[in-house]
Amino acid sequence: MVGTVILTFEYPVPASQLWACVTDYAALAAVSRRFVHFDGLPRGRVQAGQSFDVQVRLFGCLPPQPYHMDVLEADETALRVRSRESGAGVTSWLHSFQVSMTPGGSRLVDHIEIDAGWRTPIYTAWARMLYKGRHKPRLELLGVV
Repeated sequence: MVGTVILTFEYPVPASQLWACVTDYAALAAVSRRFVHFDGLPRGRVQAGQSFDVQVRLFGCLPPQPYHMDVLEADETALRVRSRESGAGVTSWLHSFQVSMTPGGSRLVDHIEIDAGWRTPIYTAWARMLYKGRHKPRLELLGVV
């Protein structure tokens, strides 16, 4: 069973500024902190071909769980990233996101396909909460709130 989550967020900043934020691992850790802590994220920005293992701790207090990430695509021209992830009860977490210009700034579209067996609906709800929860902290990082 596969669950899909598609979320769209608008930001009043240029697409290049949003792209720099969403492809920075330190920013990922910062905007996710409320829901999940990552131990072992690489430094710098997302790059195609990266493959790494991290430990994730839900809400920063549950026991750490192993999690694997492969960056399949990081296209600086198309402003698109695709990754394949697994671990912590998830068989497959395919995440892609794309940044585009809008008249008022820029848009981020997250597309997540999750296979976690019978737990897929739970993880799909979790993904929706996690990605929505990143919006306000990202606005703060971008200096617009």
